Amino acid sequence: MSIIEHGAIGGFSGKTGPVVGARVRGQDTMRAKPRKSTKPKTHKQLVQQARFKVITSFITKAQGIFKIGYQENTGKLTPYNKAFQYHDEHAVMGAYPDFKIDYAKVKWTDENRYLWLQMMTEEVVTPLPLYKVKIDWTNIEAGDLDKSNGTDVAKFLFYSPTRDMYILAPDVTRATETVTATLPRLFAESDIHGWVFFVSQDGQELSATTYLGLIKLQA
Repeated sequence: MSIIEHGAIGGFSGKTGPVVGARVRGQDTMRAKPRKSTKPKTHKQLVQQARFKVITSFITKAQGIFKIGYQENTGKLTPYNKAFQYHDEHAVMGAYPDFKIDYAKVKWTDENRYLWLQMMTEEVVTPLPLYKVKIDWTNIEAGDLDKSNGTDVAKFLFYSPTRDMYILAPDVTRATETVTATLPRLFAESDIHGWVFFVSQDGQELSATTYLGLIKLQA
C-alpha cells in the first residue's frame, strides 16, 4: 500500500484500473487490486468458511443487541468481533458441512462484563393462545457482592430458525417478575428459541444470558 501525497491526481476511492484507492486514517492510499486465487480451497479453508457462514448468518441481524452485551472490550475487538469469537469457539455444533448453532450456548453478553448482576432464575415459560409467550420469574434481592436491583431491565429475545428472524419483547424491570410477549404468526411455522439477560438502568452492568429453551407457539 502506498500513500498519495498532494499532487496532480489527488486522492480517490474505489477501483481505477489495476489499483484501488481509499482513505485510511485520514490519508489517501493506493494499493494493487487483489487477484482472485485460482488454487482450490483446502479442506481446512472450506471448514472455516462453513463455520463463518453459520455464525455470521446468526449474529449479523442482532448486532444491536451485541453492541449492548459486548459493548466494552480491553482489546482491539469490536463488539461484533468479540461476539463472533465467542460463538465460533463455543456455540457451533455438528460436522462439516452441516454446522449449526447450539442455541443453548448462545451468550448475548460478554462473560467479562457480568460480574455484578444476577441472571434470571426460577423462570417459567408458558406458551399462550394467539402466539403469545408468558415468562414469570422470581426477583432475587442483591447480595453483598452484587449490584442487582429491581430496576434492572430485562431484555428478552426470541428467534425463529425457519424465518431467520429475531423479535424483542417489551422491556420490563426485574421487579415486575412477569412479561407476556406477542410474537408474529409467521413464527408459528417452527419452534422458536428464547433468551433473556438483565441490564442495569445506567447500561453499565450486565447479567449472564438465560436460555429459555425451545418454545412451541399456540395458534
